Amino acid sequence: MARGFGRDMRLVKIVETGSGPGGMLYACGDCRGSHSLPVLDEEAAATSPTRCT
Repeated sequence: MARGFGRDMRLVKIVETGSGPGGMLYACGDCRGSHSLPVLDEEAAATSPTRCT
């Protein structure tokens, strides 16, 4: 696993906290492939409800 600068960085997770600022986690293409990390936009589209209740 390489650390440092990466190419093709994509948002993979938003960390929400009860108080204070949350955070965002990014991963490069190699790490996303190695750890089966979905890009957030693809994951959100697959799990979003079709209508509000």
